[in-house]
Amino acid sequence: GEGPDHAGGRAGARRTGFFRLFRRAESHSAGHGNDAGRGEVIRVLRRLVREGLAEPLPGRGWATIRFDDEQMSRSYHLRFILEPAMLLDGDYTVDREALQRLRSDHARALSSLSPQSPWHELFELDATFHETLAHGSKNELIVDIIRRQNHLRRLAEFFSYSRLERIRASMNEHVAIIDALLSDDTAWAAALLRQHLTVSQ
Repeated sequence: GEGPDHAGGRAGARRTGFFRLFRRAESHSAGHGNDAGRGEVIRVLRRLVREGLAEPLPGRGWATIRFDDEQMSRSYHLRFILEPAMLLDGDYTVDREALQRLRSDHARALSSLSPQSPWHELFELDATFHETLAHGSKNELIVDIIRRQNHLRRLAEFFSYSRLERIRASMNEHVAIIDALLSDDTAWAAALLRQHLTVSQ
């Protein structure tokens, strides 16, 4: 399969194609549309349910969230507000064992990073980083929000559209944030996380 360094134009076409299919799924969930491509739409709806982004309604139909480029932008805005702030909360707890394990995972990924690296493994490492930070809040509502935002990104396969240099920089930013937390400098970790989310949009 293709690695993380394939052309942005092809990536944009794939993303646009997925958004178009998602809109067909929305139309189907509202009882509109015809049977053409119904199987594909149903598969999309079932995946949305698995990712926590849709649910079947009693009787007939599906309830889906809005999903497009604007929604993805709002997702990043939400994370920009929430994630750095949670690190600064007085009840935030640094799980040193989990962070050290995560740091080792990043070091291994960085040492083998190449254009052939499977994007889904890189994405899962990225998602695990943000969910691990969220768990330190000891607030399941925050963890659920971050998990749902990761579901959105995973569904759109956004990470596969990044250039290799950006993926490498992103992982190094993760390592710097982990090091700041392990040094008990949550203010610096929050500042680094804010900058990381800004450049990752």
